Amino acid sequence: MEILIDTSVLIDHIRKTKKKDTLFSKIILFHKPLISEIVAFELLIGKNKTNQYFINGILENIEHLPFDNACKFKAVEIYLNLRKNNKLIQPPDIFIAATALAHNYPLATFNIKHFNRVKNLKIITDKNI
Repeated sequence: MEILIDTSVLIDHIRKTKKKDTLFSKIILFHKPLISEIVAFELLIGKNKTNQYFINGILENIEHLPFDNACKFKAVEIYLNLRKNNKLIQPPDIFIAATALAHNYPLATFNIKHFNRVKNLKIITDKNI
């Protein structure tokens, strides 16, 4: 199964000392990880000397999904729905959720509080992998 990986999962992997116990490690053992260009952007702006090798490896070895027209229209739909329900989340999270929905992939994340607000988004956590 292909799974879109949120930035929170990659940050968790970078920070933990026991890499084999992370959600990212569990995903790459049995599934094909994907990232959105939005996640790639977030990784690049957070890159430093400590995490640069991991981030470069992610960017070079994991397929990136573009933010295309399908994602754009899905993001508008998500935004309007969240605004109507007074439950807006940050635009990058809307774009990541839109990418997952537009391409019909589940999203692995630790940011459950925000992504749970998005209708029809299948969320993968360390509890249901």
